[in-house]
Amino acid sequence: MFSIITARLFNLNANQLIEYKESASRPADVAAALLNLAPDNIFAAVSSNSVLPAVFMAVLIGAASL
Repeated sequence: MFSIITARLFNLNANQLIEYKESASRPADVAAALLNLAPDNIFAAVSSNSVLPAVFMAVLIGAASL
């Protein structure tokens, strides 16, 4: 019931998911994916929607503080 109300409230449908999947980009290879883990600017990574680089930096800083 909650999902139906949310979908109607935000005007969501399956076409938007298909468009998002087509617009999503993938790294070309494994090296590019690993380089994308380390952000250039930690504050920009935290303030944007990129969660994985922020978590990676938090783990790296936590391990360095031991």
